[in-house]
Amino acid sequence: MSRPELAHVFEHSPLRFPGVEIVLIDDDADAPGDDDTVWAKVQVIAFETDGSIRDIIEQSVRLAPHPNLLADRERVAACIAAHVEVLGEVFARPRRNDWSWMPTHILHIDGLLRLRKAASHEQFAAALRAHKRLGELLVES
Repeated sequence: MSRPELAHVFEHSPLRFPGVEIVLIDDDADAPGDDDTVWAKVQVIAFETDGSIRDIIEQSVRLAPHPNLLADRERVAACIAAHVEVLGEVFARPRRNDWSWMPTHILHIDGLLRLRKAASHEQFAAALRAHKRLGELLVES
C-alpha cells in the first residue's frame, strides 16, 4: 500500500455480512483523478447459501478527494461503523435479483466524509439511509 493514510481505513476490512463480504484490497494509484484523490480497489464477494462463492465484483472506489479527510481516525471509524450498521440492514433483507452490489453502489465513504456536520456514527448512519445513498434498498419493494 503506497498511501499511508489508508492504513487505518484498511484495519476495518473485510466487512462481513450474511451472504456478502466487502474487502478493501489495495490503494488504486491507477484510478482517475489528481494525485490527492484517494482511491481503493474494493471487492464485493457474494456467497450462495451453502457458502460457495456466487460472484466477485472488483471496482475502484473513491474514498476521499484529499488525504486530509482521512486524517481524523475517529470520524473515519464512525463512518465505517455506520456502513456496517446500514449495510447489515440492507443485506438482511431478501435479495433483490435486479441489483448487482457494485462497490460504488454500496460504499459512500467519500460522500459521507465530505459532509461538514456529520461526525458521529448516528449522523453518518442517518445520511446513509437517505434515498440517494442506501435508502432505496431499505424500502419495501
